[in-house]
Amino acid sequence: MKWKENGFSLLEIAVILALIGLLGIAALPNMQMIYKQQTNKLAKEMALDLTTQRAQCILSATTGEVLLTQSVIGGNYDCYQLSPANIDITGREVSQNEGGSSQMKIIMQTSTASLVAPTLMVKFDPEGKIRDTLDTEVLELTINISYNKAQTELKMNGLTGQFEIK
Repeated sequence: MKWKENGFSLLEIAVILALIGLLGIAALPNMQMIYKQQTNKLAKEMALDLTTQRAQCILSATTGEVLLTQSVIGGNYDCYQLSPANIDITGREVSQNEGGSSQMKIIMQTSTASLVAPTLMVKFDPEGKIRDTLDTEVLELTINISYNKAQTELKMNGLTGQFEIK
C-alpha cells in the first residue's frame, strides 16, 4: 500500500518562489511612482501656501516668512512653517508634512542677481516680492523636494509670484 505524501515537493516550492519574485520585480516601479506622487503633492501644497502667503502679505501690507523646519527623527528639513502663522479654524499653527516621512527632504535655493545659495527662510515683503535672509531681492526661488529617488522641483518667480512644478 502506498502512502500519500503530505506537503509540497521541492519543485512546487521553487515555482511558487519564482512567481513571488516576478511579482516583486513588477511592484518595484510602482513604489517609485508612489514616491513621485508624494513629492508632487507636497510641491502643489507648497505652491498654494506660498501663493496664499504672498497674497496675504500684499493685502495686509506686512512681511511674511516661509521657514523650513528640521525633523527630529531623520535630521532632514522635511517640514515648513508660515509666519505670521497660517492659522486653521482650531486656532493652531499649520505646518505642512507635519509628522510626515523623515525620508522626505526639502531644499530651498534663492537666486539673486549675484549668487545662488541654499537657505532655510525666505520672506515676502508688502509688495509681494521674495527676499532672502539678508533682505536681498530674490529673482527666483527654487524648492527641491525629494523622497527616496523621486524628485520634484518647484520654481517661483520672485517678482510676479508665478510658479512652475517640474
